[in-house]
Amino acid sequence: MESKLEIQEIILSKEIIKQVLRSDFKYYYTTPYLNECLFLHYKGFNKIANLEEFTGLKVLYIEGNGINTISGLNTCNQLRSLYLQENLISKIENLEDLTDLNNLNLNDNMI
Repeated sequence: MESKLEIQEIILSKEIIKQVLRSDFKYYYTTPYLNECLFLHYKGFNKIANLEEFTGLKVLYIEGNGINTISGLNTCNQLRSLYLQENLISKIENLEDLTDLNNLNLNDNMI
């Protein structure tokens, strides 16, 4: 009997983002562009997506997930700190639009 390992893709959807904003209402505004910091760490995401409305984001904690490529951040051009450690990233890419980026943590990846 042959068994296949099925990998479930967990994408950062708009609904998940809304749940995060509602669950931590003491820390977040419900209007995405007003948030300067977003905590999405240790949630099992495979891909960064749906952050287009977070244009005022300055700090993103998205470590400890299953992300394998840096993408989906081109509208977050005010981002100053990006925490991507403990993921599956193998290449540093798609950071050209993040001109204010000062801190980038890529420890414990596949680079």
